[in-house]
Amino acid sequence: MGLFGIALISISRRTKETGIRKVNGATVIELLYLLNIGFVRWVLVAIIIATPVSIYIIISWMERFAYKTDLSWWIFLLAGISAIVIAILTISWQSITTATRNPAEASSKGENQKQINVFKVPLGGFRGKENLHPKRLYKSIG
Repeated sequence: MGLFGIALISISRRTKETGIRKVNGATVIELLYLLNIGFVRWVLVAIIIATPVSIYIIISWMERFAYKTDLSWWIFLLAGISAIVIAILTISWQSITTATRNPAEASSKGENQKQINVFKVPLGGFRGKENLHPKRLYKSIG
């Protein structure tokens, strides 16, 4: 599952919480910070783990060549900053929609109702209902 899918599920589960916080006076910026900071922390942990590992792999790979080049620190800094920016852009879209939603809509949803269903596919799929309907599949099998 990608970062967007994880963010979508996590933020849709916290819709009621953001609605309550908004009613209690939280601003959109505070809600965005609240929703994004957890993902940014995980990206930072991944960067901290991946940087020494990638330095080791690159140095061991470059030893095989006759001509060598220096490994600059700014390459890893640029990769880390771009990873953080991509993560923030990926997560912020869903965070903004949740933070700007009407709090009355968030509190009126039941516990069993899902607000966002990414996998909305018609019963028959994209080919038509007559091809993939469960009763017709059962009749064709047995």
